[in-house]
Amino acid sequence: NKILLFSTYDDCLNINSLSKRRKIKFIKFQTFYKKFFNIFNISSSLLKQIFWIFKCCANGFHIKKKPIYYDIGYHIAYGVAKNQRDYAIKKIFEKKKLNVIYIFSIWKKYYSQKKSFDKPFCNENGNSANLRFFFKDILASFININSKIFIYNYLNYSLINNILYSYYNYEIFCQNFKIKYFISKDDYSSDHIIRTIVQNKYNLKNIGIQHSAFINPFGSSYICFNYFDIYFVYNEINFELYKKFSFSKEIIPIGTINIDSYLSQKNLSRENFLKNYSSKKNILVFFPSLQNSFIDYKVMSEKYRFLLYLLNNKDLDVSIFVQLRTKEMDKRRLFFNTFKYLKEFEKKIIFEKKFSTQELVMYSDIIISNDTSTITLEYLSLGKKKIILLNPRFQYKKIIPWYYLDKKFVCQTSDEVIKMINNFLKDENYLLKNHQNILSKKLLLDKRDIWENIISKLDLKS
Repeated sequence: NKILLFSTYDDCLNINSLSKRRKIKFIKFQTFYKKFFNIFNISSSLLKQIFWIFKCCANGFHIKKKPIYYDIGYHIAYGVAKNQRDYAIKKIFEKKKLNVIYIFSIWKKYYSQKKSFDKPFCNENGNSANLRFFFKDILASFININSKIFIYNYLNYSLINNILYSYYNYEIFCQNFKIKYFISKDDYSSDHIIRTIVQNKYNLKNIGIQHSAFINPFGSSYICFNYFDIYFVYNEINFELYKKFSFSKEIIPIGTINIDSYLSQKNLSRENFLKNYSSKKNILVFFPSLQNSFIDYKVMSEKYRFLLYLLNNKDLDVSIFVQLRTKEMDKRRLFFNTFKYLKEFEKKIIFEKKFSTQELVMYSDIIISNDTSTITLEYLSLGKKKIILLNPRFQYKKIIPWYYLDKKFVCQTSDEVIKMINNFLKDENYLLKNHQNILSKKLLLDKRDIWENIISKLDLKS
């Protein structure tokens, strides 16, 4: 097999000799298409550059500004309202009386929380720039690359611009704030690499928290090449999977980071849940993103057909709760467009909003999780065993590490899920017996005091 690389003609000439020694084939653009492609996309990138400069101006300027110092900066990625994932972590910081600033960034869903926020906070990409720095560095750099615009192909021009946006955003950030430990949640974005470089320039550190990605490196490279001062991962298995690819200075298996948000649930909400739903077996079904261009939704739709069986079978006394990804919670129409065969059961499917994801996980009788989701790790870490894992997105099941840990744990088809559910309804200990092999692995670290352990790794005394 040959690796196919789309390339401009110039790139092809530069490294064509490589293709003779290795199995790489270059596909050249036709001359007209190449020129049109470059002109159109460079123009698009140029407009984006102008927009970024205007945005920088809109954020304002300062002549001389003394930065504010904090021990910890924390990315708001999951929301800090009660029952949201960052709420419990915020409470831990408050209890320990740490000098913390909360950073709103690319997760714009939570921007509305700024209005009622009672602690120091900032916008990562909305800070004033030093006026001299703006003219001498920012404008000078963009003028320089634009003066050579016709020697670039689109990919080079766009890449250089994106690197500069990230670099200047963090330089401007550090003109306003000096944060000893920036705890970031964007290991999947190359921006974190530039943040680490800029933080280190000022003798500060960037700390990474692993994103939801229990997947083999050959299945997805987006968190392979990370660069943090310290990178906290879920367990020893993640450590072994990614240590060859990581450029982080230190990788530490720490446990399932969000476990505190589950343990903080109150019995009162459980009582309220049982008042509404105690008469039936409650099945909570998680779904991957419904807006991902890399997913074959026809295949995925087929794998969730077990829902038809559950909803059609009058002998099964069950309630079906559907849990979409946080940013897609309000996408009911999108859900039924993806799973058209469920449209007739719209009134029987429960999209519960009165209870948080953590509450639903704690109170449901059985969980149906999906491939790489950390819900699976979190649920097992809670000591719960009534879970079924479906692999809805990947035809090649070895992409997910669960397959290597225990083949029986992974359901590849809708029929396999149905079989597991029926076995569970006959014998509630069935899943516990089936998962014994998984539970014996070095998969789950001590769930207690995870954030205490993280904070203990940071030098906050000086």
